[in-house]
Amino acid sequence: MARDTRRAPQCADAFFWTTLAPKGVVLGNVKKRSSVRVTNAYRVSYPGYSEILTGRAQDEAIRGNDAVQNPTPTVLEFLRRKLGLPSSQIVLFGSWETFNSSASTSRGRL
Repeated sequence: MARDTRRAPQCADAFFWTTLAPKGVVLGNVKKRSSVRVTNAYRVSYPGYSEILTGRAQDEAIRGNDAVQNPTPTVLEFLRRKLGLPSSQIVLFGSWETFNSSASTSRGRL
């Protein structure tokens, strides 16, 4: 029986595809011309996530996966400030402890 790979995302994570995706933007599908490419020199996780969250590479400050504090305000901090939200209203979901450093310019801000 052939598997319908077009339905696989809906089956794998129904909440993401039925609740979150319709209200936002999902990037990263080359076939749909929505690929995402990083420009940082290191091509490892933290510099890439930092680039996504801040909109630019920060090769001078983030050189690998060490959990150094992100020196540049992120889109999450911008939204919190712009919308006047308490920190409990802005959340970054992730399973990697280094996200604590990448999400904001100081711990506990989000």
